Amino acid sequence: MTKKLAFYFQLAWGLLGPWTFASDPAEAMQHSAQAILAEETVISERLLAFGALSVGTGAVMLFSPVAWVRDFGVQNVVWGAIDGAIAWWGLQEIARKRDRPLDAHEERSNLIRTLWINAGLDVAYIAGGAFLARQPARFGHGVGVMTQGSFLLLFDSYHAWILTPEAQDAPIPHSLNQPS
Repeated sequence: MTKKLAFYFQLAWGLLGPWTFASDPAEAMQHSAQAILAEETVISERLLAFGALSVGTGAVMLFSPVAWVRDFGVQNVVWGAIDGAIAWWGLQEIARKRDRPLDAHEERSNLIRTLWINAGLDVAYIAGGAFLARQPARFGHGVGVMTQGSFLLLFDSYHAWILTPEAQDAPIPHSLNQPS
């Protein structure tokens, strides 16, 4: 069941564009610190691309004659800028990590934990957006927050799930720095 679900996630993800993991699944499961940093890079680059797309579409929406569409656009610009800043910061952190020894297990665990925490926050964003959308004057803002939160929920939970050892059916070595 887990492998079938992974296949459908990867199929759906592949249909969204030319975004694939840094390597094929067998290679990505090597669990070395460098492989994990490569996956962190891919995740940050995807978030940066989504941020740029959000800012671009939001900027266009700001010129709409319809008030709620403009409000939606404001949310796209703001969330896109925040996503872009987080992704840029992530790429800077990854560059710093490349120069020092890392524990592959700890790095993977921290990444998965961060993604799951973010997924929980994404649920809160969706709920907050739903609350805003119930108010006629804030409808566009609410729909914008719900849209951004929904994408981020899928994004964070997908990446957390695909990186989880149970999804990969492969053991994680304790550390690259220790002999096998």
